[in-house]
Amino acid sequence: MICLLCLALGIVTALPLIWDFLFILPWMTLPALFLISAKKPKPYLHGLCFFLGYYAVVWHWLVYLYPMDFAGFTAGMSVVIICLGIGFMSLIQSVGFAFVPMIYNRLFKSCKLLSPLAAASLWTIAEWAQSLFWFGIPWGRLALTQVGWLPMIRSVSLFGSLFIGFIISLFAGLIALALDGGIKKPSPKPICIALALFILNAAFGVVKPILTAKNRTTFIGAAIQGNISSADKWADDSLSHSFEVYSSLTEKAVKESGAVLAVWPESVLTTYLNGNSYYAAKISSLASKLGCDIVAGGYSSDGGEYNSLFLFRRDGTVSDIFYAKQHLVPFGEYVPMRKVIMTVFPFLADINMFSGEIDSGTSSAIMENADGKVGGLICFDSIYPSLARRSAKDGAELFVISTNDSWYGSSPAVWQHKSHAVLRAVENGRCVIRAANTGVSALIDGEGRTCSFLGPLVEGFTASDFYYEDGTTLYTEIGDVILPLSVLMLSAIIIISFVRKEKKR
Repeated sequence: MICLLCLALGIVTALPLIWDFLFILPWMTLPALFLISAKKPKPYLHGLCFFLGYYAVVWHWLVYLYPMDFAGFTAGMSVVIICLGIGFMSLIQSVGFAFVPMIYNRLFKSCKLLSPLAAASLWTIAEWAQSLFWFGIPWGRLALTQVGWLPMIRSVSLFGSLFIGFIISLFAGLIALALDGGIKKPSPKPICIALALFILNAAFGVVKPILTAKNRTTFIGAAIQGNISSADKWADDSLSHSFEVYSSLTEKAVKESGAVLAVWPESVLTTYLNGNSYYAAKISSLASKLGCDIVAGGYSSDGGEYNSLFLFRRDGTVSDIFYAKQHLVPFGEYVPMRKVIMTVFPFLADINMFSGEIDSGTSSAIMENADGKVGGLICFDSIYPSLARRSAKDGAELFVISTNDSWYGSSPAVWQHKSHAVLRAVENGRCVIRAANTGVSALIDGEGRTCSFLGPLVEGFTASDFYYEDGTTLYTEIGDVILPLSVLMLSAIIIISFVRKEKKR
């Protein structure tokens, strides 16, 4: 019965990832998880059930890959692969995260008053560990559940998205401590501290835009969305068709909005755009004709094969610096552990869209136009905070995100991916122009506000004011300092726990 309750709690905790207005739910469900972990035996099992429920919701959108005819799979094989994907990702992350309730249980018994800090530290370390190894994808961080109310996430500008998980789990640990003596006799002090924590975080988010407001020179930017799916853009006549669609939409955006910067999606042209490329010359001519800078996604060959972004300036020149995607998609752009996969699951190697593997970029590759410095991120890059932070530190005054989410149609995945862009904007105080092949395309300011957007499966453009920002946030300067602090706090609590046990012997 407790296992079913924990499974249900995990599912409910993840619901804000589908309906972001339910952001308050994790603040209510996590206290229940920690209370169960503190009071009941088998905390690892209960934690495993909770996180299986949570991650099943996190990864459920993989079903929108069906049918996987783009890789030549039958309907039956597609079902098998999708189920394996959801099961593997949910299990691998749940198995690791379930140690949080287990360790918390032991520390609660020996260091009860320090247990809220133990809960917060454990959660922070576990969320960080999600980004390790090829299967470490930080898609389900608690920060993503809070994007529905911007004041709750603006503290990421101080300590990053890990800090939101720290705050929520600290809040949960305090409530669990308060209810240790029973619901009828809660301890008021932990509850007061928890409520103060919640209010202070929200208040900071409300006040921050007012305190940091300043006069900035603004420009009009446009995200161009041709609504050409991955399957369509690889068709025989895709190059000429895609160029015509995107050049026409860009011309319309410039004419109707006065855009001086237009961003095209990831690999919008499935050809090389560096060197003496025919289509590079056509885009350069278009930029010059319209008087509008264009950032376009394509491929490059420069000692390797790269998924890249290029800046075509309005004066007819092309930036000799281009951005190459750094975090490639497993099974989409390369096959991890190729020898093992080819031996055990040879059919999985066929998911890779390319005849060979492409290479990953190694630098921020800041591009510059007449107005400022542009930092690029491509698709998968945008879910890793460290890449955006490094880009800002290297001088990017604006982020452009080109992505291809057409695999997932209008599912929650496309909105969740857009929410990651919101987090990257707030963390570094940078505007984001996000262009997606089939949506969601958006312009987001440095406070996380979506200034304009175009929903999925619609052809068109979305335009709004944006600005270049050369200042830095605390997070850009110091990074995820909450992680080493969590390690130190957890280490100290474990030592205190050990000493107390030794004294009792």
